[in-house]
Amino acid sequence: MTERDVPAANALERVAALGGHFTVAVRDHPPPEGGWRQVTGLYDPATDALRDLVDRTAGRLGTDDHRVAASILHQGYAARLWSVVLGCTAATGLVPILNPADTYWRSTEQSLVELLTVTPSATPVGEGPLDRTARLVAAGALDAHVEPLATAVRTATGVSALVGTLRVLAPHGLGRMPTDIARVLFGTPALRDGGTVDLAAEPPVLRRGSCCLFYRVPGGGLCGDCVLQA
Repeated sequence: MTERDVPAANALERVAALGGHFTVAVRDHPPPEGGWRQVTGLYDPATDALRDLVDRTAGRLGTDDHRVAASILHQGYAARLWSVVLGCTAATGLVPILNPADTYWRSTEQSLVELLTVTPSATPVGEGPLDRTARLVAAGALDAHVEPLATAVRTATGVSALVGTLRVLAPHGLGRMPTDIARVLFGTPALRDGGTVDLAAEPPVLRRGSCCLFYRVPGGGLCGDCVLQA
């Protein structure tokens, strides 16, 4: 077990002040109890962990359609990871590295998914080109967590979740960095076909290119990014 990277831990604690979606608990050692499990189990469709969480999601949504539950679960999970990684980068100048092998999740009555990471590290943004920062953010959120879960549940990668993160960050006075990074990310293969994004709008606007299935949740209606609301 490596020693705690104090700047990384402090950066994650600072961004957590923005709200629950930006919160990842930080520990020096793997949690011995409390229902915590490695997130790698969620990224394997053959495990009980993923099936159990989809079942729990379906129960909270009041639906028997597990395809709907998987889609909504992924959208919420992606929002958490984008919020933590992009929010921390914009607020502190450090891109957090949440190694999946050292990151844990649990489900409680209060929260469908809580996250915890052990001895995280971070990479300073510095004065380098924006493309480099965007690549670091993509590696920390998209490559390490969002895409593996999307593959496991066979759903879209999560453009909507990234736009949602920008909307939440907007009132916090973090400048143009979140939007500028997102603009680069939306040009990457994993995200470019997820919908039509207007980053100049306040707040940013997305019209999805695929359906999140929220309309099939009892009483759900249409999601805020639905193409049918254009």
